[in-house]
Amino acid sequence: MTGLPPGDLTPRALRDPDAVRRRRALLESRPRHMARLIDYVADLRAQQPGWEVPDLDPASGGEAARALFLFEKPGPRTSRTRGSGFISMHNDDRTAEATYRFALERNRLPLEWCLISNVIPWWDGTLAISPLQRRLAAGAITGLVSLLQGLRAIVLVGATAQRAWDRSDVQPPPGVGFWRSAHPSPQVYAGYRERWEAIPSCWPDAEALDRPQAEPRCACR
Repeated sequence: MTGLPPGDLTPRALRDPDAVRRRRALLESRPRHMARLIDYVADLRAQQPGWEVPDLDPASGGEAARALFLFEKPGPRTSRTRGSGFISMHNDDRTAEATYRFALERNRLPLEWCLISNVIPWWDGTLAISPLQRRLAAGAITGLVSLLQGLRAIVLVGATAQRAWDRSDVQPPPGVGFWRSAHPSPQVYAGYRERWEAIPSCWPDAEALDRPQAEPRCACR
């Protein structure tokens, strides 16, 4: 689908600057599955020029994604100055690696079925969410979801993402399953190991996304 070498699609692959350059070149070629998402990200940047918006991963399903994983807010590893510049489960950090292993290995989801983004899509140098960002969240979420015509499931990853979504008053589209889980971060692993271990059971698997209506098996937080 992407023409990337297999090594670029392994956990932490984007620690390699050459892998990042190949990802960037793929995005700049404007592949069909990413075209409207590229415009979406450009619109977000235009709304708030002082904030950074990492690119969505062109190695993912893009507009054809069946499962949208929404974390709370981009972090340093998604910044072009300190990381890859992409929202990707191939980033060089423990959360991204856990996401890869839970979604692709444990739940057998094809990469082309997945898209990762954030309820708050802007990075402003801090993990704190400002009141303005909370007010802007609804428009960002609605704009993204409207581009994913094959969407079967929305997964809110972590309590912060869940609160931000709930405050936005956005509702999932009809027929789209709604899932909640703990965050696959090192902090949750260290302090709430049972919740961390339960994350795959709170995410859709390949079988669930093959059904006409993907229904969650639990609502872990």
